[in-house]
Amino acid sequence: MNAFDLRQLIAQVAKDKGITQERLHDALETAMLKAAKKVFGSNKAIEAIFDEERGEVTLAHVIRIISDDDDDIEEPEYESMRRGQHDARDSEIERLTLVYPENQLDMEVARNEYALDLQVGQYIRLPILYKSELLTRQIAALKSERRGKKGPDRQALDEAIQELEIRLAEERQQSQLYSERFGDLLLLDHHNQGFGRIAAQAAKSALREKLKEAERDKIFEDFQGREEIEACEIRRFERGGAIIVALHTSNQEDTVEAILPRDQQIPHETYRLGKQIRCVITEVRKEPDRKSTSITVSQRHENFIRKLFEQNVPEIYHGIVEIKHVARVFGRESRGVKISVTSKDPNVDPAGACIGPSGSRVKLVENEIGGDKIEIVPYSSEDYIYVCKALQPAQVSRILIDSDKRTMDVTVPDEDLSKAIGKKGKNVRLASLLTGWTLNIYDEKTMQEREKRVFEKLAQHEDVNEDTLREIWEKNNYRSLEQFYESSVEELAQLPNVDAQDAEAIIRVAREYYKSEEQATTNRSSRRKSWPHNHDVLTLQLKQQAKSLRMPHLSDLESLSASEMSTLFQVSQENASKILDAIRSL
Repeated sequence: MNAFDLRQLIAQVAKDKGITQERLHDALETAMLKAAKKVFGSNKAIEAIFDEERGEVTLAHVIRIISDDDDDIEEPEYESMRRGQHDARDSEIERLTLVYPENQLDMEVARNEYALDLQVGQYIRLPILYKSELLTRQIAALKSERRGKKGPDRQALDEAIQELEIRLAEERQQSQLYSERFGDLLLLDHHNQGFGRIAAQAAKSALREKLKEAERDKIFEDFQGREEIEACEIRRFERGGAIIVALHTSNQEDTVEAILPRDQQIPHETYRLGKQIRCVITEVRKEPDRKSTSITVSQRHENFIRKLFEQNVPEIYHGIVEIKHVARVFGRESRGVKISVTSKDPNVDPAGACIGPSGSRVKLVENEIGGDKIEIVPYSSEDYIYVCKALQPAQVSRILIDSDKRTMDVTVPDEDLSKAIGKKGKNVRLASLLTGWTLNIYDEKTMQEREKRVFEKLAQHEDVNEDTLREIWEKNNYRSLEQFYESSVEELAQLPNVDAQDAEAIIRVAREYYKSEEQATTNRSSRRKSWPHNHDVLTLQLKQQAKSLRMPHLSDLESLSASEMSTLFQVSQENASKILDAIRSL
C-alpha cells in the first residue's frame, strides 16, 4: 500500500473501532478542506472529496462561469456538481462562487484564453496539486531506511520506492499539464507554507480525532440504558467527596471511569482504594464539547433497591411480583426505606415473597444499602387505602382528601400519633414519598378542636341554619370547609332534612370562608418563607432542624399540630405551642 492509499488503513480502522468508512471519509474531507482554507484563504471555494478508487482526498478549486449580464440569468443548481458531499458544504461553495470574484471566471475569457466551451452558470473544478512534496519526502525517508538492509527487506523497500517514484512522476506530469493550460488560475502555495505537509498532518489529526470520537460514542452506546447492578472498583477520591470508580465495558475486557457523587454514597460506609462496590448507572451524558462521555453511578438511587430485590427475590425476577414505588429518606438520626409491592398471582403474597423466610431476603438487601431498615407495603390502586397501609404501624381513623392539591388530612388515634409521624418524621415522610400525596397528620383531639372551630364559624353566620348544618355535620360526615367547597347545592339538598335554601346558604358561606382562608394562607406563606433574625423562639438551631427535615420555610411548619411539632423537633408540648404561636403571629 503506498503512502497515500488510505483505503486499507480506513477499512482496518473501521473494522477495529466499529466506525463506518463513510464517517472516516467525511472526517478526512473536513480536515483537508480546513487545511486548504488556512493556506489559500477562507473565501476560496474549495471542494474536498475522498477518491475511493485512488485512496486519497482530492482537492479542487470551484470556479463559476459568469458574464456581464449575469444578473438576468437564473441561478444555477449546484446539484449537478455534488459528488456525495453534504448539503451544507454545497451551499457554502455556491455562496462563495456567487459572492467573491476570485471564484468566478468570465465566459468570454474562459472560451478565448482557456478553450473552455462553458455556459454562464456552469462550473469548472481545477485540482489543487499538493502531493509532490509529500511523495518526495517519503521517497527520501525510505531510501534512508534502505541503507544497511539486505535480502527480502531491501527488496520490499525497493518496490515501495519504485511505486512512489512512479506516482511522483505522474503527479509532476499532471501539474505541468495543468500549469501550461490554466496558469495563474491554479491554486498554488505561493507563500511556501508547505501545504503538502499541512495536509498530511491534517489527515492524521482527523483520523485520531475521529477515533477518539468513535470511542466516546461507543462508551455512550455501551452504557446508555444499562439498568443492571454494576460491580466496580474504587480508583481515586476527588475533592468534595466524590469517588471515581472503574466500570467494565460490555465485553468485560476494558474499563471506563465513572463518578459516584458524595450525595449518592451510602452514609457511614467505609470506602478505600481498590475496594469492590456495587452501584447502578443513573446518567450517561455526552459532554457538549464532545470530548468525553460522563457516567454517573449511585448507591442511593431507587433503581439500586429495585435491582437488589430483583436479584434476591425470584418472584420479582420472573415478573410475578412487581415493585410499584420506592421511597427512601436520609438523615443523621432517621434513615429508612419503604417499598410498595403487588402480585399478579393471587396465590402469591407479595410482601411475604420480598421478606423471605425469617426475613432472609429483605436482610440481604438491607445489608447492601448500609443497614437501613426496609418496610414492605402492599400496594393499592385506591389512594386512601394505599395511604393507610403506608402509614402503618399507625392505625388511621379517617381521612379528608383534597384531590386538587393532592393532600390528605389524616386523623389517627391519640396514642398512634407518634407512630404515624415516626422518629424525626421518618414514617410520614416515607409514606408521603411512597404514595405521592402530601400527608397532614392529626390526632383525634386536635382534629376535633379544628372541626369544632369550623362548625362554630359556619354556625355563627346569620344566613346559616345551625340545625341544618348540624344535621349535615353529624349524620353525613361533612367536617371541613374543603368538603363544603367541593360540594354543590344540589348534593346537599338531596340529603335528608336539608332544603335547597339552607343548602345554598351553607355552600355560599363555606366557600367565602374557604377563599378567605386560602388568601390569608397565601399571604402568610409569602411572609414566612424567610426566617426572622435574632428571634427568641424561632432560633437558628430550630431553622437548621427544620431544614434537615426538608421543611426550610416557616410556612412548612405552620400546618403542624403542637403534637407533631413536639415529636418532630423533640421539644415539650408547651414549647411546641410557643413555636407555632410565634409562626402564626408573623
